[in-house]
Amino acid sequence: MAICKTCGIKFTPKHSTVEKYHSRKCYWESLKGKRPSYSFPKGGVPWNQGLTLDDPRIALCAEKRKSGRFVSCEVCGRKRYIVTSQLKHGKYCSISCRNVGYKGKSVSTRTQFKKGQVSRIKGTHPSYMQGKNHFNWKGGRTSLKHCLRKTFEYNSWRLSIFLRDKFICQLCGKYSKKDCEADHYPLSFVQIIEKNNITNINQGRLCAHLWDINNGRTLCHDCHTKTPNYFKSNLS
Repeated sequence: MAICKTCGIKFTPKHSTVEKYHSRKCYWESLKGKRPSYSFPKGGVPWNQGLTLDDPRIALCAEKRKSGRFVSCEVCGRKRYIVTSQLKHGKYCSISCRNVGYKGKSVSTRTQFKKGQVSRIKGTHPSYMQGKNHFNWKGGRTSLKHCLRKTFEYNSWRLSIFLRDKFICQLCGKYSKKDCEADHYPLSFVQIIEKNNITNINQGRLCAHLWDINNGRTLCHDCHTKTPNYFKSNLS
């Protein structure tokens, strides 16, 4: 058993037999009005203020350390202490010096990308990452119209409609780049798919009628929701 020095309550030490306080609250109460022995005096001057790395006292402190040495920056020449494990990468003292040091240097010929070189996978769709072969395949639950709206052809058709109409709603005349939507008109998106018997995404990409800018118009969201074909199709 031990007696708390703050409140006088008897308690059983949990971690050691030298505990003086039975709670953290009592410990902080005991520190009120006391000055920690490790605190730096107000207005005090540190012993190494104004000393450079060439001072023998600084060099002596470096020698007492376990490993490392003083290294000069390759750009500005500033000396700094670096441990042994970082000597290979410690050529520069800062990011700005590193950027200056890298300027004009060429990347390794083994890893650099040649000028004018085209990536071998650009524009390709690897079969091992499509459909049932994809790791996130869930049985083809995504509808055909939803897949077609994520294609490059749909985004290009949509942008062409906006640029032609100058982002102005064709019903109310509202101008907005954030609120505008592309609407298939006079034939709806689903009607074109049913008319051309499109059953998969590849057929949809090759269908020119589906991406005809003459069969489209720019509408704001409010006007688009008032059209009869807005979210009424159940095409799978």
